[in-house]
Amino acid sequence: MNTDKNMRNSVSPEILRYSIAAVILTIGMREIAAILVPIFFSVFAFLILAPLIYWLQKKGVPGVISVGLVILLLILAFIATGLLVTQFLFQLSNWNPDSDVGLTKDLEKLIEYFPSVGLSLQEILRSMTNFVFSLTTGILTAILNAGTTAGLIVITTTFLLLDIAVPPGKVRKEAKKHPLLLSRTNNLAAYW
Repeated sequence: MNTDKNMRNSVSPEILRYSIAAVILTIGMREIAAILVPIFFSVFAFLILAPLIYWLQKKGVPGVISVGLVILLLILAFIATGLLVTQFLFQLSNWNPDSDVGLTKDLEKLIEYFPSVGLSLQEILRSMTNFVFSLTTGILTAILNAGTTAGLIVITTTFLLLDIAVPPGKVRKEAKKHPLLLSRTNNLAAYW
């Protein structure tokens, strides 16, 4: 009976320790998310692009050149995505609210309401100008952050792909001792 009570007392501090560790880990991961997100995207890009590297090497393209071609493909994909988003933003900026009859009627009703509330047209225009400037600043900041993140992803993915395309000397020396493992890693493209 006494040992059963001791077991219950020893279990609850362990649960408390694991719970505290989970909370600290969660908070820590949230704080370093700016670093983890590009690294995770780089690993995903690496896993997606590695079979292409193996396939190019199987076709006789040297390792460094195959990595260069694949990274060029990745950069072109980023540029194409950026162009699509830019085209969408230009289409959105060319939208003419005057053509929307319902919006025009709502604005006319709203303008009649302004004097009764005590708002002047100057205050409204000043507020709208501040809003447009803050929105523009936010968009430019987001574009710069996205560009920086994309650059970090490309650089990290490049180094990961270079590791598989041109293995370091120590790995090559060890691989020569185990020809079966070397043949299996060289033939990975056959599985894709």
